[in-house]
Amino acid sequence: MELRVRPWTQDDIPEIVQYWTTIRNVDADRMGCDLSRFPAPEQYKRILEEQLDAPHETASAFYSMWVVNGDTIGFASLKNIRFGIRGEMHLHIWNAKERGKGIGGRLFCLSAIDFFERVITGFWPLTVESSIAAWSNTFGLACASRPTPMFKTTFSSLGTAMVFL
Repeated sequence: MELRVRPWTQDDIPEIVQYWTTIRNVDADRMGCDLSRFPAPEQYKRILEEQLDAPHETASAFYSMWVVNGDTIGFASLKNIRFGIRGEMHLHIWNAKERGKGIGGRLFCLSAIDFFERVITGFWPLTVESSIAAWSNTFGLACASRPTPMFKTTFSSLGTAMVFL
């Protein structure tokens, strides 16, 4: 099984919009999302296009698309970015057939590394609260050659969020 992440492109925006505009209420509730606060699809598309076109230093969001065997199955989004300092990571697999297979943790690790390399450029503190290496060992992904960034991960029944410190 080939797992990889890639930066989002203009072609990904319709799928991201579709994911959020067709999600079932029970799934939104499970994640703690209030769908009544979501913009209309066209407005959401414009918001995403503006974020995609924004310079990295000023963008407040970035998406890492999750690809399994050549098919995009979901994404990790980095929101509330303060470039070079922090961001909040949220994970979504829109293809329900791919859920529960144990690939989310590995894709999470790949996305965290990708976010650090692209968005949190050069921010590799020595003190570690939780490390990508620990995640890598847990999910069988070799990341030992990379510096270990500091981040805090919060898990709940509503989903997963990672805040870079």
